Amino acid sequence: MLDTSFSKVLNSQHRETESYHQGLKSAISDTYNISTALSNQFNKQGSFESGLTGQQRQAIEDIQRQSEQAKSSLSSNNSTSREDITSTDRIDNVSLGISGSLSGSKGAL
Repeated sequence: MLDTSFSKVLNSQHRETESYHQGLKSAISDTYNISTALSNQFNKQGSFESGLTGQQRQAIEDIQRQSEQAKSSLSSNNSTSREDITSTDRIDNVSLGISGSLSGSKGAL
């Protein structure tokens, strides 16, 4: 009975984490796309015509670079989380008792 409750909580937590992950991924992707479009548009117009200062142009480029790095980081973290999920799934499929489940979850909660 405790294993079932633990499994339900773990599955619920996994769904919430996956939802958060997808939202974060979408926000980072949108930020990158918008900053890239802005940068491309202002590059076509030139510095004088766009009305941007050097600092503003640099800020857009910084946002573009940082969001690209975040996308890369998120991709590498995604593969790590998939390994954790697989490990957790194996624990859910084996009846180890509550103390075995807690020690075998590798901090997945």
